[in-house]
Amino acid sequence: MDDSVKQSLNREIKDNYKRINSCCIAQNNEIEFEQYYNSCHKETLYHVMSVTKSFISLLIGIAIDKGFITDINNKVSEYLPEYNNNMYYQISDITIKQLLSMTSGIYYRFGKNSSEPLLQRMITSSNWVEFIQSLPIEEKGFQYNSFNYHLLSAIITKATGMNAREFANKNVFDYLNIKQINSYNKTQMNYINLESFIGKDRNIWIEDPQGNSMGGAGLSLTTSDLTRLGLLFLNNGFWEGKSVVSQRWIEESTKTHIKITKNTGYGYGWWTDNGGDQSFYYASGRGGQYIFVVPAQKLVVVFTSEGCTNVTLKNDPKILLIKNIIPLMQK
Repeated sequence: MDDSVKQSLNREIKDNYKRINSCCIAQNNEIEFEQYYNSCHKETLYHVMSVTKSFISLLIGIAIDKGFITDINNKVSEYLPEYNNNMYYQISDITIKQLLSMTSGIYYRFGKNSSEPLLQRMITSSNWVEFIQSLPIEEKGFQYNSFNYHLLSAIITKATGMNAREFANKNVFDYLNIKQINSYNKTQMNYINLESFIGKDRNIWIEDPQGNSMGGAGLSLTTSDLTRLGLLFLNNGFWEGKSVVSQRWIEESTKTHIKITKNTGYGYGWWTDNGGDQSFYYASGRGGQYIFVVPAQKLVVVFTSEGCTNVTLKNDPKILLIKNIIPLMQK
């Protein structure tokens, strides 16, 4: 990527994507473009919102590789038997696979302006897993639902003896040279406004009152950290010659398990976009937090964005990827 191309891309972001805080492009394992905006810099930490789900999926894969979890067809009840008392249906009969693919049927529902009222009710409860287990089951089918991933986080805690943050520090961050993440327990505040964590310098992963890392959101990382995670996936789970997670899990978690539109699907914590030569998969967090992986071009593109509002089809960083960056990096 020569200087004139970098300048053109930088100008496009400044003029038309004013909410982007950072953009990092890596191709063939080399950083080609790395820019920061809105007073952000290389060390700025961002609450990556639902990118946390993709990370939980990675940890499930590692837990399987290490034998802590034997099979994704295992039921929730095998790991969380103390919650096997649902008054509606048996949430405990749901499988890990159904949680990963967002097909559990656990009641969720979005409110006005994409708000998540049940999520906030969970956050203000004294036991998040117990709250989820009290909910009814609807017809099983794809529904984007943060509760699935908090149950997965609780399963990681039970299966490994470490919560997701501790397990990640030991099995991912140490290898990728990512700074260890600190805990931030919900009991430290009466109410968590997740959006207030965007772009804040908090090296944390939010935990519930029982010490489970928040599964659907709550993780803060730098742009460089997110790029390293993308490169780990691009390189089939290897980092500097060492296998961090099996290639089998990389392939399984990033392929389409649920088809949503003609080209869009969902894997295990990762979205898929099957557009021919431009096919890619990605981790997506509300408000424009992204890790894109384009295998055919050996390309990783990361965005962080300011706040959770005012992201439209016109200024979504995904549009910048498709219209500008992918064609640019094919040349």
